[in-house]
Amino acid sequence: VAGIFGFFYSFGDYWFLQKFGGSVHQGYYAIGSRYASLSLIATSSIIAILWKEVAEANKIGDMARVRYLHNKIIKILYFLGSLLSCFLIPFTKDLISLFYGVSYKDAWLPFVVMLLYPLHQSVGQISNTMLQAIERTKTLSLINIIFMILSIPITYFLLAPKSSLIPGLDLGSYGLALKMVACQFIAVNFLNFYTCRYIKTKFDWSYQFIVILILMPLGYFVKHTTQLILSYFISSHTILLLTLSGIVYLILALVIIWFYPAIAGLKSDDFQAIFYWIRKKIKTI
Repeated sequence: VAGIFGFFYSFGDYWFLQKFGGSVHQGYYAIGSRYASLSLIATSSIIAILWKEVAEANKIGDMARVRYLHNKIIKILYFLGSLLSCFLIPFTKDLISLFYGVSYKDAWLPFVVMLLYPLHQSVGQISNTMLQAIERTKTLSLINIIFMILSIPITYFLLAPKSSLIPGLDLGSYGLALKMVACQFIAVNFLNFYTCRYIKTKFDWSYQFIVILILMPLGYFVKHTTQLILSYFISSHTILLLTLSGIVYLILALVIIWFYPAIAGLKSDDFQAIFYWIRKKIKTI
């Protein structure tokens, strides 16, 4: 049932956008959603493993293991998604100009908003997987259906023209992107709250803001600093700027994790073990 509702929910969003915004805004929204899916690669690869681990732990009544997996994986995946999104957001205008041309320059704002979408989608997928693995599927379906239904009038209000019988804000692709991110933030945290309550662990959402407040300024700092240094040697070159900024950004992110591993759901021992494994692999090459 939830799957059927999900299909009509997605179809309804695109229908509203086509009716009120037209093909141009469909294109703007598609650009953002396409790049946003990149941040979900890590989530998709871990979901199957997590489901198996949680299901086995729940079967033998090892709730301590269930709580450990939930608290650790959810923070790791949120950090990984944020790491990519916070790097790409400062480059939205550059990426659009490079790959789509000047005609799509107005797509940058929906693009920025949609890059925030995968962050909480990863949290939502983890909560969905946890509830399915511990056999709470009816509750999961009910929560998802309720939020899908509630989001429909919100979509209309954000996209409908001001001249309509029931006036809206006429925000086009930006409005739909904003709705997707805002509704998902609320729905996912509600779902995660229920999951934490059921498995009897602390509901913590402060890390969601802490990660963004650290990585977003880092992304802008790296981009503008690298751009300034490059300007002394060569004219603007987007690919080179992206590459060099990406290297510097990743190095600085690793330094942050080294001194503050909790931001990525890790402990000092975890991070040192990862570095030991990497050094060992390098030596064998």
